[in-house]
Amino acid sequence: MEDNKIKITDNILSLAKQNNQEALKTMFQQFLGKDEKIMFAEYMGQQGVIISVNHSFACLTEKRIISVQVGSFGHVLYQDAFIEDLNSGVIYQPSVLGLYIISIIVVIGTFGIGLLLIPFIVKWYYKIKKCGLVFIIKEGLSVYVFVNRNRMSRSNALWRITTDKREDRKIMYRT
Repeated sequence: MEDNKIKITDNILSLAKQNNQEALKTMFQQFLGKDEKIMFAEYMGQQGVIISVNHSFACLTEKRIISVQVGSFGHVLYQDAFIEDLNSGVIYQPSVLGLYIISIIVVIGTFGIGLLLIPFIVKWYYKIKKCGLVFIIKEGLSVYVFVNRNRMSRSNALWRITTDKREDRKIMYRT
């Protein structure tokens, strides 16, 4: 049964995190039918810190929306849904208030030296407080795509392309 194992090699993962389209296609293709074309494939960011990191990827084919998370120690979470079953979605971007409060506490607690740590605090905060996109599918199922704040435009583009494709497929099935 070793042949049935999901394989995302370190080389493919490294290239996919750089948004290399060939690597992304290679990664997603093992989940797709041979005639299913990829319309959108992007690296959306990472969630977590140090050794507990999940890298988030999103894909849209002619038929389905797909989310893949690849984590530490061989963790792979694949979710998909047929786009004509898409009911609604949520795009979430958290408030920056928590970031400001943490930054102020660190700066005051270190007597100003914490100002040097602000870039690291920002990165750490957004590794934990994630933005994202949730596709709500009929039957109450959801497909989650975690997104780094600086990649929110990718989630917006994915949402627009997906809803356009959903409408195209609904029209195609009505006629």
